[in-house]
Amino acid sequence: MCRRDLILRGTFLIGMSQKGLPHLPSEWTAMFSVNDGRFLNYTKIQLSPQDIEYRLGVSGAKVVITDPQNMWKVEEAQRNGKHSNLKKIVVGDGLSAEGWIQYEDLAENVLDADVLSFKNVDTKSDALSQVFFTSGTTGKPKMVGHTHASYGIGHYTTSYILDLQKNDFMWNISDPGWAKSSYSSFFAPWIAGCTVFIHQMERFEPAKVLQTLCDMDITTLCAPPTLYRSMVQEKDPSLFKFKAIRNFYGAGEAVNPEVSVQWKLKTGLPIHEFYGQTETTTIGAPPTQPKKPGSIGKIVTMDLGIVDENGQEVAHGVEGNISVRVKPKRPVGLLKGYMRPGPKGLEVNDEVDCYRGDFYLTGDRGYLDEDGYLFLVGRGDDVINSAGYRIGPYEVESVLLSHDAVAESAVVGYPDEKRGEVVKAFIVRTEKYQHADEETLIKNIQDFVKNNTAPYKYPRKIQFVDSLPKTISGKILRRELKKLGQRN
Repeated sequence: MCRRDLILRGTFLIGMSQKGLPHLPSEWTAMFSVNDGRFLNYTKIQLSPQDIEYRLGVSGAKVVITDPQNMWKVEEAQRNGKHSNLKKIVVGDGLSAEGWIQYEDLAENVLDADVLSFKNVDTKSDALSQVFFTSGTTGKPKMVGHTHASYGIGHYTTSYILDLQKNDFMWNISDPGWAKSSYSSFFAPWIAGCTVFIHQMERFEPAKVLQTLCDMDITTLCAPPTLYRSMVQEKDPSLFKFKAIRNFYGAGEAVNPEVSVQWKLKTGLPIHEFYGQTETTTIGAPPTQPKKPGSIGKIVTMDLGIVDENGQEVAHGVEGNISVRVKPKRPVGLLKGYMRPGPKGLEVNDEVDCYRGDFYLTGDRGYLDEDGYLFLVGRGDDVINSAGYRIGPYEVESVLLSHDAVAESAVVGYPDEKRGEVVKAFIVRTEKYQHADEETLIKNIQDFVKNNTAPYKYPRKIQFVDSLPKTISGKILRRELKKLGQRN
């Protein structure tokens, strides 16, 4: 038990970590506060003050922990007297600011007697432990609720899939706002009793990552496929003489087959892939299982099915909805539900229908072959997966529509060799901007989006159109826009 656990007792948490990818030590301290019956929510640091204000409001957060570089976002989210009772903790030695509590000062003021007398609160297995915001195609981001059982027990499967052992050194490269960060930088290694390796980099440069693997006793690396694409292009053979590595894993998006082949040639080791969602924990196969090109493997962690729109299973080789069987027995690692504010705190939002018959629908498409191997086809919805970031079109479109030049907008994913996908916006201009210089206007709109939401969401490609393809009911036909974008 860490001394600092006591400072967080009796609070809800919403945490932001510093400068992109690095983690703050307070993340692990905060994680232990679930012993007192509280739940955590980590957010991506790229979020705007407006994004943070929304999350503070719907989650009911009582405490925010961040670093000096991001204090201003929290203060901006409190404008006009909002969230005035929020307890604000900053991690940064020597910093003094009105309304903020220094994290290290709190830790130093905890008495040894308090530590010795600390007792965990009895909690129920179905009580909330973690809450994550996940992007969707319509509406605001949804809150995914996980319990002490679904994360504390459910990630035994993650530990198994990652082949973690007691003396391993696990290095997970992911943004602290991801659920992936929570379970691969804490729960799975914690369950296995192995060591978590953290490297504080401003950004992850391929050569530095490879050199770290050569210098340190890291046995397991889990990283976005984007990073593998960059690392495999390094020419210096000395960067691939690893000290202790045993397993490589890719997560967040599919690993390009060409990258997988080149990686195996350079390192002698494959990149193992596994599938999962914020909602489901890990869906995967052990690394010792025989491989099939393009397949995640034969799933052993959950009872998976491919179903049609009515929840009926389809034949082998037929594409359908990737789904998890919840009847007669619900798997431990599945979400408690999508949450919403209620009179007594967060409650399950029964209006979100994610079930068909005996199955939970993941929203992804795929098929099972005759041997039960899972093959992913793609997203069932229109969430854009760019360098591992899931970006909801609605969030980007909402910002675009607040620009004077935008009459209508629609956002889709556009294929990109480096990032997998990038955000592409189709825009119908307002009358005032019909004859504006396109290059200047595109740059202006891109900067506007960067300044009003998380920068990674900005449209790297913009195409001006006279109208948007729609259904009779007015719903945008994104599939038609994707075809149009690829033709142009």
